[in-house]
Amino acid sequence: MRVAGPDDLSALYRFEVLCFREHRFRRDHIDWILRHERALTLVEDGPEGVTAAMMLLFEGSVCRVLSVAVAPEHRRRGIGTRMMRAAETTCQERGLSAIRLEVSTSNLAAIGMKVRTISVTHSTMFTRFCNVPRQEPNICPNVGWIADFHEPQAMLDATFNGKNIVPVNNSNWPQLNDPRINALMARAETIVDPQQRFAAWARIDQLVTKTAVAIPWLWETNPVLFSDHATKAPELWNQGEPDVSSMQVVQ
Repeated sequence: MRVAGPDDLSALYRFEVLCFREHRFRRDHIDWILRHERALTLVEDGPEGVTAAMMLLFEGSVCRVLSVAVAPEHRRRGIGTRMMRAAETTCQERGLSAIRLEVSTSNLAAIGMKVRTISVTHSTMFTRFCNVPRQEPNICPNVGWIADFHEPQAMLDATFNGKNIVPVNNSNWPQLNDPRINALMARAETIVDPQQRFAAWARIDQLVTKTAVAIPWLWETNPVLFSDHATKAPELWNQGEPDVSSMQVVQ
């Protein structure tokens, strides 16, 4: 293992292209790293050129690992681990207190998440997986909920109250069963005064959000167009979607 310099720019850029299909460093960025006084690039050479490379940037007491890569044909041999140990040694020699490995958020494997995606129809997602706690995956990607009437309880109770986790047709998809939130919901369900009730559920909404058990994807606002030759029958409970069963063509 050796320290790379500006003369390695072309070889390192070719290596970057070899190892990364997306989010790769530009040639000028690599050149900046190679010349920066607070940066260090370590490489391991093989018979045919660079087999591994790691780029470090020192900021205060932190060592940022900007990039670490191993040639595809040399992976699974402990080279990456050896590179990281070299980074630890370098940090100790420089008196640094922390190492921060930086990876793309799209590279889930690099941040310790093993992902297995199951593609099914929307109906199967509910009936076989997401609405059945015993079969539910870690993430249900495309569920939705519409309140049956204009009350916060209709939006939050079925979806986040621990008492509503049921074996089938379950709508508490994160299976949230927080004793504090459950107790606040039980109390809010009994409040008659509208302002006090809405305030109580607003607090519950904030607490549920802080648990990060669900990530809002979108709040739909759909335009609905009716012909002059059709009766207008919007479903008030379903965000104004047309109720085809109640419509007819008129002259």
